[in-house]
Amino acid sequence: MRSVAVLRRSLVLVALALSVLAIAGPAPGQADVPPIDVVEVSGPIDRTLVDFVTGVVEDSDAQLVVLSVNAPAAIDDDVTDLLGLVADAPVPVAVWVGPAPATVRGGAAQLLLAA
Repeated sequence: MRSVAVLRRSLVLVALALSVLAIAGPAPGQADVPPIDVVEVSGPIDRTLVDFVTGVVEDSDAQLVVLSVNAPAAIDDDVTDLLGLVADAPVPVAVWVGPAPATVRGGAAQLLLAA
């Protein structure tokens, strides 16, 4: 009988502690950290994809933009604008070839060097 009373008190204390933590919110400083944006760049890089990525990078309030790339090629000179944007972006840009079995070839591979 005594162990049941101890168990109940323990459960009440745990529930009370969890409710206090839930009300307290994030630790100081955590709420001020901007997010990281991940942009999927999949398929041949054409003008439509370049315009989309350009809009995301230029309008981002994130601390970092990660381009998740799976592009077998770039069509014509469409990748040139994207290379310039990645090299001189208003926010840091990282390029990741993934997830497996992602590949990059040709002009799309130049994104890795631009970042």
